[in-house]
Amino acid sequence: MSTIPRPTFLHLLKLICRVLLFLAAAVSLALRKRFPTLSPVPVFAVIWLFFAVEMLIRFKPVSYESIGCQKQYAHTYQPAQPQSAPVLPSARRILAVAAVWLAFNAVIGAAYLNGHLGKGALILFALAFAVCDMLCVLVFCPFQKWIMKNRCCISCRIYDWDYAMMFTPLLFIRSFYTWSLLLLGIAFLVKWEITVRRHPERFSVTTNAALSCAACTEKLCRHKKL
Repeated sequence: MSTIPRPTFLHLLKLICRVLLFLAAAVSLALRKRFPTLSPVPVFAVIWLFFAVEMLIRFKPVSYESIGCQKQYAHTYQPAQPQSAPVLPSARRILAVAAVWLAFNAVIGAAYLNGHLGKGALILFALAFAVCDMLCVLVFCPFQKWIMKNRCCISCRIYDWDYAMMFTPLLFIRSFYTWSLLLLGIAFLVKWEITVRRHPERFSVTTNAALSCAACTEKLCRHKKL
């Protein structure tokens, strides 16, 4: 029986952890509603610490992480032969993803500001997005399929947008813990976009051999619904 590739095992482990965090938050909020004097702080402190540490670790090159996010670093770049110009998705596709995501979160924000959702619901939305992030990697990604049209997550142009996207609902909760997670996610996005503009060759399958199917060690396409 073949072993699970290390990056894929990490994706599965993250999925399990994020599901558990979502369930813990849901239970904590349900108990808080039933018992108003009960403090949910310990659970949410763990959630904050989990994601803060996860993001801080990934600010530097990490050998065990997917090439999908690590392709931004020079040590992963393998010049393709024969050499050619980098080919990346159009700005229109990038802006379409941003527009769809912001519009979706604007609806959530409007519901919160109008009193239809509480802070707990926004936290659950963020954690649900975190779970969906891993499902996009392992099972099906609507952005990949319907907008970006990239071959797989390895070649994804917006791979490191994930933290900024999952924590967008936290914008509406004025707190150090919520805004610090969102700001870290935005820092990831900005760092990624600066690198794309400075080194587009690292992000294109036509110029970086490390992104080729032959070099792939994750083999997500074997079970992902494309």
